[in-house]
Amino acid sequence: MRVVLLAVAALSLAAATGCSNGPQRQEGAAAPAGAAPTPSVSESALPAASSPTVTSPTSASTGGATGSSTGVAAPGRCQASQLTGDIEQFERPGQAGGSQSARVRLTNKGARCTMSGYIGLQLLANGQQRETSLVHAGGSPKRLTLDRGQTAWALIDWMFTPDPDEQDTEPVCAPKPTAALVTPPGVAGTIRITENFATVCRHGEIYTSPVTSTRPS
Repeated sequence: MRVVLLAVAALSLAAATGCSNGPQRQEGAAAPAGAAPTPSVSESALPAASSPTVTSPTSASTGGATGSSTGVAAPGRCQASQLTGDIEQFERPGQAGGSQSARVRLTNKGARCTMSGYIGLQLLANGQQRETSLVHAGGSPKRLTLDRGQTAWALIDWMFTPDPDEQDTEPVCAPKPTAALVTPPGVAGTIRITENFATVCRHGEIYTSPVTSTRPS
């Protein structure tokens, strides 16, 4: 009887201790059926977050404009609807006889915008378009950024001495322009500016320089 008791005790001890070497059950939420395991990710393995940058076109296309790296969207082109215009005639020092100069002033009344290149210009006489021919001259275009209230300038020149085929016209060199439609560089839309151009010869030939932030003198 004693032997039987010892055998039973030995079996009970083996059952209590022998299972410690097998897999242990852990409590936790069950994964959904068919769910893929979630990989562990080390933070040091992730690339550092970076802010988006705004880059300017190369100087070859914009005249060396300065870009921004703040992540703020670059301003758009200045539209005719956000600009006011004026034309100031003046005489440049040493200006050749028979020619006249004027400054075209475009002032931004809206949001920040950019401008680069040459204006468009159409002469008006008696409320109608008259012959106009633009000639680009004077340096390389540069991109301007205009805040509200800032101004861009363009220099224009024309001749008031007639070509041979204009001498016998009436009036000489066609009707005198009393206004102009000015188009900002690179956009559609025009600004009507009233101005007495007097006589404009050479079939309405107008020389214009790229827009600049400096008032021509």
